[in-house]
Amino acid sequence: VRDAVAADGWVCEGNYARRTFDLRLPRADLIIWLDTPRLTCFTRVILRSALNRPRPDIPAGCTEKLDREFLTFLKYVWTFDRGHRPGIEAVRLAAGPSVPVVHLRGGQQIAEFLERLPAASEGCLE
Repeated sequence: VRDAVAADGWVCEGNYARRTFDLRLPRADLIIWLDTPRLTCFTRVILRSALNRPRPDIPAGCTEKLDREFLTFLKYVWTFDRGHRPGIEAVRLAAGPSVPVVHLRGGQQIAEFLERLPAASEGCLE
């Protein structure tokens, strides 16, 4: 992560916030928080597992399993707001209190944000 964010331009996905915000946020210009509603996330996980379609993040031949690990993940999704959000927010405030945050709640807000972005040929966001 340290090497990745040493470059002039980069984008990082939000996982491992508590472990890497101290590396990322001091060099960040903007945080975009995709805050999909809990019920939407929960429904998507269940549908993705029930439909068991091939996914690029799962090795060939592997399938979704409705096992104990899956139930643990469902619990994580359902309790994220209460169990994990406060800790992530505390680390964000400690590591990058002055980094602006764009908080997008749901598909419509995400689509509207993307529509407002300049085309790639227009240069970087400033």
